[in-house]
Amino acid sequence: MNLSSLTELSFYKLSTNISLVFNINSDWIAPFKLRYINIRSCKLGPKFPTWLRNQSELNTVVLNNAKISDTIPDWFLQLDLKLQELDVAYNNLSGKVPNSMSFLDSSTVDLSSNRFEGRLPLWSSNVTKLYLMDTLFSGPIPHNLGEAMPFLMDLDLSWNSLNGSIPMSVGNLKGLITLVISHNHLSGEIPHQFWSNMPFLSILDMSYNNLSGSIPKSIGSLSSIKFLILSNNNLSGDLPPSLQNCTSMESLDLGDNKLSGNLPAWIGESMPSLSILSLRSNFFGGNIPSQICSLSTLHILDLSHNNLSGFIPPCLGNLSCMKVKPSETRQ
Repeated sequence: MNLSSLTELSFYKLSTNISLVFNINSDWIAPFKLRYINIRSCKLGPKFPTWLRNQSELNTVVLNNAKISDTIPDWFLQLDLKLQELDVAYNNLSGKVPNSMSFLDSSTVDLSSNRFEGRLPLWSSNVTKLYLMDTLFSGPIPHNLGEAMPFLMDLDLSWNSLNGSIPMSVGNLKGLITLVISHNHLSGEIPHQFWSNMPFLSILDMSYNNLSGSIPKSIGSLSSIKFLILSNNNLSGDLPPSLQNCTSMESLDLGDNKLSGNLPAWIGESMPSLSILSLRSNFFGGNIPSQICSLSTLHILDLSHNNLSGFIPPCLGNLSCMKVKPSETRQ
């Protein structure tokens, strides 16, 4: 009650187990003006904490895993905050997310693992990290996403109910490092045009959608790509030879598609850091190239449920750190 000069409040716990409970009356008026609040894995709920009602100077609000089962109240929006970070992930917040919130340069927004609904929100261009994983957002990805938020570096829209195609405006996100849009209902082809504009993209995960067509040759221009995950779609055609330009690849998962052709030898020759190679449940034929044996960092090799023939290269047995799931004939 006497901490009238308090500006920063942090109760941070790495474990998700909650042991500390804030037992504060709903009519309590805080005597301080916080700029920074970081509360993780402590119980604040079930209501959104009303003692924040007069905290009009906040620029960092982290209420992560705080057992809040409520909507974001109107009074919080009326504080007219300029936020550097907003993290209310891993609660049970519901309702629609307003587009009226304002953010400072290089800001972070994390609304993951809640029960928000409606269309994806679009905020100011200052947001660089946006995590909207595992909510109830539906509808298409906004067609003007790239124009509205052009400085995004990390974008995670996974585990929602998004539909429609991947908008071409994503090509404006030239600073992207992470793009995760897996576990949705997206359809259409993977855009062919804009991947050469993303020199920093390291993680691309489009798995568990309804994407069709071929793998774009332009994905081979992603010189920084380490994780390419396109599994569980309806992709078809051969592996584009341009992928051999992705020499930093650590995980390549193209399983559960309709890809065909022979397994290229360049996988073993051009991706020396590869630790996961999963091409399961496709229509690949021919033999297993012996060049795969040169992948000394390979841990997981899954070629099951294809149309492979010939012999398993004996040298695979020399890769002591690998778990091998050998090829099987599609029934």
